[in-house]
Amino acid sequence: MKAIYIEAFAGISGNMLLGALIDAGVPFDYLASEMKKLHLGEYELINERVNKCGIDANYFNVLLPDEHQHDVTIGHQHEHTHAGHHHHEHGDTGHNHEH
Repeated sequence: MKAIYIEAFAGISGNMLLGALIDAGVPFDYLASEMKKLHLGEYELINERVNKCGIDANYFNVLLPDEHQHDVTIGHQHEHTHAGHHHHEHGDTGHNHEH
């Protein structure tokens, strides 16, 4: 059995934790398939590499339909372009596509 200890001395958000776990080797597709089992309705998963202030990391977030145009919590502007690497989950419809 393997275990991981996280010392979040200054706190950690859920999306930061999931991004770090993906960086540590948890496959994104596995995470997406497990989230589908929760039957949360429609949502969009964002999983992309970012570099903020010289720190390279995995950015992960879950957007709900009313947040589709922008994510005001971190100022991340989200647009539907084919140049990005966004993965969309559309609830229980089983329909996913990537941009």
